[in-house]
Amino acid sequence: MVLKNPFLILFYKPLIFVHVYCEYQQIFFHMETNKERLEAHFKRNEFMWNLWVKNGVTADTELTVNFQFYASNKKNMENLTLKLENDGLKYNVRQTKTMLFLKGWEIDTQVKQKWTLGLLQAKTNRMFLMAVQVGVSLDGCGALLPKQL
Repeated sequence: MVLKNPFLILFYKPLIFVHVYCEYQQIFFHMETNKERLEAHFKRNEFMWNLWVKNGVTADTELTVNFQFYASNKKNMENLTLKLENDGLKYNVRQTKTMLFLKGWEIDTQVKQKWTLGLLQAKTNRMFLMAVQVGVSLDGCGALLPKQL
């Protein structure tokens, strides 16, 4: 962009600086928000893992852990399902309506394996990263415990 009026240059350069600074602050804010959200998932996972251990779950127990996502945009939902497919995961998608005109999609995927807290945290980190990359939210995870442990 070429500005021919020197008077406009005086106003244009500060505007660029302000715009870049605001973009930086917005990215920084989102990084902090994502970090805080991921740490909150980790804390919930620790609490959930302790409950599982109290109910007899060990590192030798095979559990199916369900991860839940929410997308408010169809394209973002499709991008997430593509990433889940690339990871070899099956998923279920349900369209929801929060009001007459607002639509969303709930996406669930299940991972069946033997778990430790470290594995659960690592998988949560992976799912959270996928969600952030495609613009959806990871609502959380959970598992139904087997009747006999």
